[in-house]
Amino acid sequence: MQWYLKAIKNYAVFEGRARRTEYWMFYLVNVIIVFALLFLETVSGSNGFGVLLMLYYLFLIIPSLALTVRRLHDIGRNGWNILFGLIPFAGGIILLVFACLESEPDNRYGPNPKRSDGRHQIGMSTTMNHHANNENSNTSIPTPSVNTPTPAKIFCGNCGKKTAVANFCVHCGKELHM
Repeated sequence: MQWYLKAIKNYAVFEGRARRTEYWMFYLVNVIIVFALLFLETVSGSNGFGVLLMLYYLFLIIPSLALTVRRLHDIGRNGWNILFGLIPFAGGIILLVFACLESEPDNRYGPNPKRSDGRHQIGMSTTMNHHANNENSNTSIPTPSVNTPTPAKIFCGNCGKKTAVANFCVHCGKELHM
């Protein structure tokens, strides 16, 4: 329910990112509410598509669009990709596939919302971004103090580049498994 309320609180926010969990939980709660409204309208003697359901659908147009745009941002796509939904049959499938894709690391739309500690992934924050593209730079992690040893380097299994030992590769952003 918290994910549904988060989407409603961000009623018309088309900027930023939305995790898969936020997206799918919003639609799960939405389906439950629609079935409850249909049940109430059927029990009350309405023809099944009454005023409550229409008002609910009108209320959800903007937050549904905003959440879908933020979900597209999470996978690194432009929000205008939502227009794929206008293509008969294939458009809905394309958006479904996009909604199922894994989140990207920090991208131009903001930090990865999966990070529970609120920090950017190592080497991907905007202050460190210019160092991440420099092969000779050893500043992809905060500069160690005089007495702190320099972290060991390992090769990323995804991109094959040498990176400091951390949870995420500073070049491609993928999680490192050691």
